[in-house]
Amino acid sequence: MIKDIGNYVVRNVFSNLTRSSLTILSIMIGIMAIFVFLSFGQGVTSYVDEIAEDMGVDNVIIMPAGGPFGTGENDLTRDDVDFLQNLGRVYNVAPFMAEIVEIQREEDGPGYYITMGGMSTLPGELEFSQSVYAEFDIKVGRDLQRNARGEVVLGHNYREPGKVFDRALEVGDRVLINGERFRVVGFWEPIGNPQDDTSAMISIFDAEELLGKEDKFQMLYIRGHEGDPPDELADYIEEQLRRFKDEEVGEETFMVMTMEFMFQMFDQMFALINGIVVAIASISVFVSAVNIANSMYTSVLERTKEIGIMKALGARNSYIASIFMAESGLLGFLGGSLGVAAGYGIATLGGQIVEAAGYGMLVPAFPLWLIAGCIIFATLVGALAGLFPSLQAARLKPVDALREE
Repeated sequence: MIKDIGNYVVRNVFSNLTRSSLTILSIMIGIMAIFVFLSFGQGVTSYVDEIAEDMGVDNVIIMPAGGPFGTGENDLTRDDVDFLQNLGRVYNVAPFMAEIVEIQREEDGPGYYITMGGMSTLPGELEFSQSVYAEFDIKVGRDLQRNARGEVVLGHNYREPGKVFDRALEVGDRVLINGERFRVVGFWEPIGNPQDDTSAMISIFDAEELLGKEDKFQMLYIRGHEGDPPDELADYIEEQLRRFKDEEVGEETFMVMTMEFMFQMFDQMFALINGIVVAIASISVFVSAVNIANSMYTSVLERTKEIGIMKALGARNSYIASIFMAESGLLGFLGGSLGVAAGYGIATLGGQIVEAAGYGMLVPAFPLWLIAGCIIFATLVGALAGLFPSLQAARLKPVDALREE
């Protein structure tokens, strides 16, 4: 019987090809939009998760209360670093500076404003600093070495002509940062966003002199001993640093958070954006469901006499209902499959465009659950849309149906 129902359903769908095609097209558009948005969202989420894994979610970060790019009055100091380093539960501390600076290739050449970092190259702090920025892998040249001075590591875009400067830079070239000359010792691999791919990193000693901020840091990365829960470590550090600075609860000039918490906030933000976008795209799927229901009602009216004959020959109500639900489900399945195929093509093309523009972090991802989920969702929407028309068909009385001309 299942085989008979299948053959009958397929024959009915393709016998009304124009109407079926329009119905399939409507649900295809909705599923295509959902698939494209979710694939890009999943790509960004995967990118953030990869960075989180590289940087280590078990680390703790401390920043001034106004954020790393605040007024500077709440910047952290070397005294804070020394105090934290002497806490029993702290294994290592790495101070960082971050500032917007001007970079030039030549003294009379055009200047570009970029984000520059200053990381500690002191023995014992250098290795931890490099582990924090583990996603910035060196592609050409080398990283900063211990007690480095006058050296800079640059993002990938400096190696591409026209991305920053007209001519590409090479290891050994000189650049001016805020008017001071630095020698290029290495370039990072592409990160996937223009800000990181045009950034620069120098030693924290050079950064202090360049910016006139001796012992003033915008970020402190902290690693606890193995097995120490990051949440508990963060609470412990906040309490101890508050006492050291003699500050009241709620009036701290600093904020402490775990790397895990920070990346969770990113994930929640992306999830919220994805939810809003998918909700908007789902309106199209709802309209498609209405189209499927309308198509099924029309099909019931056209086949009233046919239904009467099947009932007269002994077909049960459940048999009749299953025919129309299977037919509407097939329309949803075909629309969903075509929507996924079209969405894959559009998302892939869009990913190639944004990657070429330097936004590799926006490259879409296509996990199996997304492909299968969209198709199953479309099939269920189709089947549910055909529920009431199928019940109407099942309730038809054989005598009344056979009178239909």
